Amino acid sequence: MDPGRAMADLVRRLAAAARARRPGFLVLLNDGAPLVRRFPELAGVADGVVRESVTFAGRPSSRWSDPENADLPVPEGERRRILADLDAVRALGLAVFTLDYAADPAHRARAAALARGRGFLPFVSRTPLSRLPAE
Repeated sequence: MDPGRAMADLVRRLAAAARARRPGFLVLLNDGAPLVRRFPELAGVADGVVRESVTFAGRPSSRWSDPENADLPVPEGERRRILADLDAVRALGLAVFTLDYAADPAHRARAAALARGRGFLPFVSRTPLSRLPAE
């Protein structure tokens, strides 16, 4: 069986089961934009997608002060591909949540502005996601 089709079917079954138990249950697909692009019928099943590291990435870290846990630029070609996927999902009517990892105030503002400018809902933090950023 095609793994993509199997995942789309699983999402559909999980969403139906969750909503049968709790009407209004929200289904958000983590890094699900490529799957929704391939199976656009998922736009009628999912409520949105979440995508990490659109503009800035961070290496996993257990220390909030680790300098490599934020502000690592996502390569331009990769960012263009990610944005094309997210724009297509947004055009289908799904919410798009972005999570970028930036500590520098200019980077934080850039990531948030890019997301908002496309109709996405941004959050900018750093790893680990064990607390909220101060600003």
